[in-house]
Amino acid sequence: MKDLPPLLSHHADHDQPSEMPLNRMEVGSDGSLTRTITAPRPRPLDWLRDRSTIGWSAMGLAALILFCIAVQMAAPLASITRHISLDNNEGWNAYWSTRALAGQPIYTGADSPLTNNYTPLSFYIVGWLGRAIGDLILAGRLLSLAGLLGSALLVGVIAARVGRPTRWAWAGGATFLLVAVTMAYRYIAADDPQWMAEAVQLVGLMILMARGQAAPSRERVIAACLILLLAGLIKHNQVALPLAITIGLALHDRRALGTWLVTGTVGLAAILTALHAIYGPAFIDQVAFHQRVLQVRYFVPALISLSFLLPASVIVTVYLPRLRGWKDDFRLTILAWFAILAVVLGIFERFGSGVSQNAHFDAVIAISILLGIVLSSFSRQDLSTVTRLALMTLVVAPAAGKDLVNVPRRAADWRELNRTEEAWREAIRFLAERPGPIACEMPALCYWSGKPYTLDFSNYGQKLRRLGDPWDLENRIQERQFAALVITRDDRYNKGDARLPDRFYKLINANYRVERVLPDNLYIMVPQTKARQPVPPAFGLM
Repeated sequence: MKDLPPLLSHHADHDQPSEMPLNRMEVGSDGSLTRTITAPRPRPLDWLRDRSTIGWSAMGLAALILFCIAVQMAAPLASITRHISLDNNEGWNAYWSTRALAGQPIYTGADSPLTNNYTPLSFYIVGWLGRAIGDLILAGRLLSLAGLLGSALLVGVIAARVGRPTRWAWAGGATFLLVAVTMAYRYIAADDPQWMAEAVQLVGLMILMARGQAAPSRERVIAACLILLLAGLIKHNQVALPLAITIGLALHDRRALGTWLVTGTVGLAAILTALHAIYGPAFIDQVAFHQRVLQVRYFVPALISLSFLLPASVIVTVYLPRLRGWKDDFRLTILAWFAILAVVLGIFERFGSGVSQNAHFDAVIAISILLGIVLSSFSRQDLSTVTRLALMTLVVAPAAGKDLVNVPRRAADWRELNRTEEAWREAIRFLAERPGPIACEMPALCYWSGKPYTLDFSNYGQKLRRLGDPWDLENRIQERQFAALVITRDDRYNKGDARLPDRFYKLINANYRVERVLPDNLYIMVPQTKARQPVPPAFGLM
């Protein structure tokens, strides 16, 4: 494959002002040139010392981005060590990590009330760290936070490698972090493996995206492929990037494509063989053939999440074709396909019941990288600093607008932390002292109470809708076999779209009474022991 010119604008063959400072020559007393004085390279924060209107504008925009990120991250970071959970996945992940550490099966039979539809590696990683620090949920939160911040760093690094290593490449990283914490608030420092897996796959992409390299070496292709396989063992829904790499290599480098396909095929076959040997057929049944309920009406929430990326997507679409040699650069081909596939596949993935904003993380990553490349690759003559600032203002407007509107709500979250923690502490003590099985729709409550995992509301609810009731949950509720139930009466409950089918909540209300109510619409219910109370409606009034 022929060597390609560096990524520049289509006017790069004309003389134009450079982003780099010029060297100066020191002249002796006799008029001779004595030595060259090399001008210092611009540093990333040089604009902080710029007192011009443009400099003040840049500082104002940077301050806005940092403020909005701080607003979103303040409460999650302040509660990272507290026994408070906003995400039902936290306790779910902690329970499977507990089973993994204990050597118990982490994939169950079809009739079980518990289902694990994740690949296994994250449970062991979280488990090993959790064993060291004493709390599996805290361990998962720390790893998730590291994955989020690491992803932001890697987005900037990759943009600087493919574009130019200027401060504008890091605008991609800033955009990524702002959109990520705005679009997916409940994933900030939450015990969920998605951000950890995203950071690992970005390491593989960074290895493939060498600076100034026309074609990837065999070693880089093999290393990137193996790292992406590792990311898939942490979370398996990241398929857009492997597909994009396959397409990019097929269009630009058949030799590298062969290396990629052989490595991927052999590696995937070895992994599946090992997983089948360790976990048996239950692994394939629960991960590959998970009984997911699909609903097209989730298309609207998908579009709402993606709306934060609309200005950046338009800018990338307009400016990317203006880069000189962009069609011949395999890296840009991969990133462009990554963005397209991530958007499309994320929308389809969002159709699944229980799937949330994490379906769009790949899209946020891909578009943010391309934005950093576009903003950093043009010279000042082709794209002035004023224009770049205007474009970045458009990019951050949707997310920043939502964050500014949410400032009172986030401030309230901060003020209520101590009260919420005290309510959770009392609830944990109450559940821990109550004998008998307890089912928690917010599993973190049962985990911190030291109770066994009894019922997976989300996954068993999908079984109820597709396969019937193999565990006979209806009869267990009627016979009041649970010592307590923790129910979430949120907007989904009010709309009749909760994790269990509506008739099961009616059955719960007929046989259990409300013992106490926690913040965030959590209801602890215990069996009725006296004359049956009037049955409350299934949703809306409590």
